[in-house]
Amino acid sequence: MNLLLLDRLAKVYPKSLIAEFRRLFGVEATKKLLLVFGGTSIRIPSMKEILNMQRDLQIYEELARTVSRKDFRIAKKVLEARYGLSKKRLEDIHVEMSKLHKEGKRIRKHDIAVGQHKRKKR
Repeated sequence: MNLLLLDRLAKVYPKSLIAEFRRLFGVEATKKLLLVFGGTSIRIPSMKEILNMQRDLQIYEELARTVSRKDFRIAKKVLEARYGLSKKRLEDIHVEMSKLHKEGKRIRKHDIAVGQHKRKKR
């Protein structure tokens, strides 16, 4: 895809996402975006969702640092008060983030194995 095409498309379709991306990020970044994600649907989270994700990560990390059940219970009470969450919601966040953490570890391990050209034997 040449850069002139992006310029022309942005002029012909000024209200399109291509024109908006070009205006916000420049021609080169828009070209990369189209090459990587062209033809796929992507969902970009809202700032509220990102802030909730950040909160959930902070909750998970703080609970993960506890060393005893007593510390865990105390940390949960503190976090419930800090974030104004119910006990149930806090527990749900911890379980969900634990699953995401485990999945992330599994994916990183797989990526490393692929990068080293290791494959499972069948």
